[in-house]
Amino acid sequence: MKRKTVAMATVTLHIKQSTDENNIVNIEIDQFLTGGIKGASEHRPLDSTEHTHEDDFFGKVKGRNRWIKPEQIDDSYLKEGFLPEGDLIESYVESVAGWTARQVWGFAEIDGRRYHVRRTVVVKGSKTLRARLVYDYYE
Repeated sequence: MKRKTVAMATVTLHIKQSTDENNIVNIEIDQFLTGGIKGASEHRPLDSTEHTHEDDFFGKVKGRNRWIKPEQIDDSYLKEGFLPEGDLIESYVESVAGWTARQVWGFAEIDGRRYHVRRTVVVKGSKTLRARLVYDYYE
């Protein structure tokens, strides 16, 4: 039921970036659904260290996040279309349900406008799904 509700709702992300005492960049994301309903919260340290998380929608997952240079990305779909502004963010997640997701975040120009874009490849068994998420953003 939660997944059906989210599919019909507008999701707003509140994203904060900070650097901790060890000089590690941390991304904090709070999701809000239509009507101000609080969704999931995410903490993503960009340190390449594996972290586990219990997600309301995806269950138990483990993953890691890091800065990545475009030339380090070996999947042409994942590196397609980003503006040449420097490093991107890579997120890799494994679920106990048997799927993996690799996501690359950055900025892209679409129809003359700048957007926050996440390109994703999800694999479960022999099935692969590719998706591009495009977000408006406000500074």
